Amino acid sequence: MTIRLQNLLFLVPVFLIAGLLIGGLKWAADTTTLESGGREQIRTFAVAIQEFLQAREQNGQKKGLASIDPDALQRDLSRVQQLFDLREPEITTSSISRLLWPDETSRAGAPGLVIMDPSGDEIIFASAPESFPGDIGEAALLQVSEKGAMALIRNTEVWIPDFSASLYSPEQLWAFTSLKNDEGKEFALLGVQYDGTWIRNEVRASIIEIVIGILVAVLAGIVISLFLSFILARSIRGLTEAASRAAEGDYEVRIKKGIIEEFNDLGNTFRTMTSLLYDTLDRIRKTLIEQEQFRNTDDLMATFRARAYETVDVEEDWMEARMGPLRSHLPGYFYHDVKKDQGHLFLMGWVHDSSEPDDLVASAICRYVEGRINLGEDPLKTLDSVFQLFSARKILALHIQPNPAHGKLYMLDSEHTGTEAKIEEFGSVPENGLVFHTLGEAFGSRIDTALRHMERGTAASIHEQIRAIAMPGEDGIVLFIRGHR
Repeated sequence: MTIRLQNLLFLVPVFLIAGLLIGGLKWAADTTTLESGGREQIRTFAVAIQEFLQAREQNGQKKGLASIDPDALQRDLSRVQQLFDLREPEITTSSISRLLWPDETSRAGAPGLVIMDPSGDEIIFASAPESFPGDIGEAALLQVSEKGAMALIRNTEVWIPDFSASLYSPEQLWAFTSLKNDEGKEFALLGVQYDGTWIRNEVRASIIEIVIGILVAVLAGIVISLFLSFILARSIRGLTEAASRAAEGDYEVRIKKGIIEEFNDLGNTFRTMTSLLYDTLDRIRKTLIEQEQFRNTDDLMATFRARAYETVDVEEDWMEARMGPLRSHLPGYFYHDVKKDQGHLFLMGWVHDSSEPDDLVASAICRYVEGRINLGEDPLKTLDSVFQLFSARKILALHIQPNPAHGKLYMLDSEHTGTEAKIEEFGSVPENGLVFHTLGEAFGSRIDTALRHMERGTAASIHEQIRAIAMPGEDGIVLFIRGHR
């Protein structure tokens, strides 16, 4: 018996779904962070330049648009560009982005700058780094020409046109604000353009990280499936080998402990069973050796049959019974009478095969049940343990108690009804008697019909009449019992 790997591969889709869920959450978090980071970066640039130009207008001799000197402003922007080129401040934090796209713009350089008149129709000043594509002035006029854009610029501190942080995000980000003098009057519009290529690169890197994470999750599912398959297969293989050795007669076999406690418990139960079976067979062997001398195996089998399968005759003032085979003893069949409390426990059944050694197992079952009942154990619990320790096919046990004769029938059939006992109680045992047997339903129907017409006599004589009803080829154990008033 082994655990096949495909029985555990259900873990792979579980890990795949978990990876997809985690990847989806990471994608949502990354895109939100990148978009908010881009907006904050361009807003910071716009506010800083706005404050610089307003301070120059308020402190200079010229006011309004006249305070903007294109030559001086261009020199200032050139110095700022030089500082950015020297510092090369890092914006990208992903090593994957720096590894895969080292030649693309992924650093925060100096922004482009556009100053327009208050109406937003004429460019007063425009400057952009060489890496910026196109005419920055035309790009600014295109942005503010949208309906409602001028109102948004004047009603908010900084207006940033909508953009989506995705693979198709704009490579240039815009922010617009108004320039006001010390009296709060607007004298110009300011547009700042910022290189946002790093956002696109970071989103690409995030997708690659998510794919890698999903692949790792699937690989983890496969590895865990292989590990569990190996552990379970090894544990079950150990139990299988132990059972095979026990079947060959090695009752001292031991099972190695593993990391799964349930299999360790099963191994302990198996050791208990083999120890009990070994002790039972050893006691039988010693008893036979002490009392009998055997010439061969046939003598041993004959002795077992004589000691364990003699016809049972019970005569009480409240009950009469006879139990035995219809014709001759069949290998593997067993029947036994055990005294319990003030009554009797009649036991009959058969083991799985029909070979000579089954008499040993059948005899062991009779001895085992007798020992447990004598220790005061409940019959149902005893019969359940028989199915756990021995290869019994079917067991019928009738517990009869006196005053008046009444009883309870236990039937366990591993082939048809399972090992769970079917229990039937008898309020009283009638004087015309009851018949219990190990034969088929057809035989039982004939017995029920014939019992009403049988001549009254001893239990032995009625048992003989039952034997006469049996058809050729029918054989098994029959118990006839009747009560006395």
